[in-house]
Amino acid sequence: MKAPEVNPKSKLTLAVLIAAIAISLNFAVLLQAAPETLRIDSGCCSSGQLLAKDFSAFYFAEWSLLHNTSSIYAVGSSVNASFLGISPHPETFKYLPSFLLLASPIILLSYDRGLDAFDAFQFALLAVIAFVIINLLQKRSIAVTGIVLVLALLLPFSAMGSWSLSEAYYWQWGEGQSKVLQLALIVISLYFGAKKRPVLSGVLYALSFFDPELAVIAVPLFLAVNRGQLKSAAVVTIFVLILTNVPFLVLPGVASSFVHIVVTRGISTPARPYTLIPVVSIIALSAAMWKEIEAAFVGLVKRNYPTQGRLPL
Repeated sequence: MKAPEVNPKSKLTLAVLIAAIAISLNFAVLLQAAPETLRIDSGCCSSGQLLAKDFSAFYFAEWSLLHNTSSIYAVGSSVNASFLGISPHPETFKYLPSFLLLASPIILLSYDRGLDAFDAFQFALLAVIAFVIINLLQKRSIAVTGIVLVLALLLPFSAMGSWSLSEAYYWQWGEGQSKVLQLALIVISLYFGAKKRPVLSGVLYALSFFDPELAVIAVPLFLAVNRGQLKSAAVVTIFVLILTNVPFLVLPGVASSFVHIVVTRGISTPARPYTLIPVVSIIALSAAMWKEIEAAFVGLVKRNYPTQGRLPL
């Protein structure tokens, strides 16, 4: 027997209610993680070396951009940044330079206040992420939409009870990480793609590439929502990637230290609980929008192989 369909208004109400509950529970996680931002320890996953929170890498890099560009990519454990309130040493900055544009306002505040403001700003972005997910999945069932919302807004899994409902979000807030910002940039890019705004979609998607290995997971979704104007979206993405990264590399000492970090330590984020926030969210959204992804792929094949209609063997 076919289950009764939920009318669009009721579905929207339920989706908003699910999002509100998930965000409210996440607020409890944010409050629980607040004392973690003040602790000096080895953090969630390091080998035991005492370093400041992950946010310290962003803050010190922003200070370096204004005062000593050659130290933007300095190895954190060799840096004394106590004059900035960072103790004992900052983490090493390993993002693409474009992140310095996104996070530039934090340097207007003290280190501690900057971390709190960065967390608060990203928490506010959860409402934007919820709006976009509901919009993108308006043709899906409330069950599918609800699952994606809960995973993106709360990710309620934890290996230890002391980390409350969400281990991933506990460390996102406790370390002052940037994964919610990255997820927001990606999903808002998808929103504008679905609204036939390829330029805005391309700009935002390019900005999300400050941590490339996570942003690339969303490529199938980006192709799907921009399928009618893919060339424009792709050109803008590449142009903005170049525009927001290459100019930094001509600053004194940046290119050489960037290459050194890439060769010796890599610029990708190691597997950490908070990396699951964009990874799980994008995978869940991709599964929910699989029909759009498949249609985009088939369209690309037909466009490139019009006579065969399929990839050549």
